[in-house]
Amino acid sequence: MHMLVGNTAGKPSWYQQHKIKVCDTKSCATINVGGMQEATKRLQLNHLKHDIYALSETHLQQHLDSAETSQFPSYFCIWGNNAPDRHFNGVAILAKRAKFWAAQKLSWDPTHPCYRFYQEGRLVACQLWMGRGGVTTTVYSIYGKSGARWERPKKQYFHELLQAIEHDKVERGPCPSILMGDFNLELSDSHCIRKYLSTQFWFDVRTRANSSTQARPTCHKGKGSQIDHIFVTQSLYDQSSNFDVQKYPEFKDHSVVSVQFSVPKCSQMRTSLRAVEPFHNLEFPSPNSKLLVCSISDRFHQSIKEKDVDTAFKSWSLELERLLRVLATQQNHEMKNKTAISRAKTSSENDRTAGKHVDRSTAVESTLPPE
Repeated sequence: MHMLVGNTAGKPSWYQQHKIKVCDTKSCATINVGGMQEATKRLQLNHLKHDIYALSETHLQQHLDSAETSQFPSYFCIWGNNAPDRHFNGVAILAKRAKFWAAQKLSWDPTHPCYRFYQEGRLVACQLWMGRGGVTTTVYSIYGKSGARWERPKKQYFHELLQAIEHDKVERGPCPSILMGDFNLELSDSHCIRKYLSTQFWFDVRTRANSSTQARPTCHKGKGSQIDHIFVTQSLYDQSSNFDVQKYPEFKDHSVVSVQFSVPKCSQMRTSLRAVEPFHNLEFPSPNSKLLVCSISDRFHQSIKEKDVDTAFKSWSLELERLLRVLATQQNHEMKNKTAISRAKTSSENDRTAGKHVDRSTAVESTLPPE
């Protein structure tokens, strides 16, 4: 009877439900909404169905955060630090729940360079979690000051904003990252932006489009300009496609700038919740240095033969961590108890699905091998 009614299959596990598809793609978009007061703008954002939105110039006041969240039931809503009084700033990130199992807003302490810009409603960031819990992408949504193209103090302000994001991104390691928003600067207006692109710290996905799409303006005031941008890190740039700029009547002054990217599998980060031990400044080896003996387990070689890359990488990581500790001990660095820095796993599946806050003092990243 069970075979006839077809109810013998068990409920899919948490891992099965959150497994990344082989051909999984995500779409992200940025738009200067010019205020969120009109219902037509919210309806259009829901209708476009991008997986990630970076919104700028939301004009939202603090007491409206909950009400606006209810207008986007299919999205995680990450609002910036909206002032209680009327203002003309405001940034936000929307992430589709069907594509990400958690979205965690990033926070900074008052001494961090990003804190100032968050407080002023010019920056908000979050980590988006996908796959089986270890795959994450960092998204930054920013809004530069209007008039930065002609006023030096405002341009310098934006450069300091980019430098603060650089500081935060370096601290978090080579995690795939997206920087989107209304910069209020074209590439030709800022040597700082061009420097980040020339050094390949950021990559402009506009260069992935054909010449006609690249020439489209994103702001339609006056003769038009290209001041809305999407920058990504190299792993996402290599996987990006379908860059587009589209004008919709609901948004008077700006176009929706969008791009698609595949979930990176060749270079990725695994973030675990554990205490972090500060890394020592180790000396470079010399001809007289004592050789370090490798004692990697036989499990590593067996995994390589079986093409089990994930297990092999875990064995390799444990051995590398052991060698680093040995080297630090040889150079007379004080080491904490090994149990204090061992890899920790979340205590339950509920912890993962709850999307516990991860800040920079508790996040440790290590390279995740290709699946």
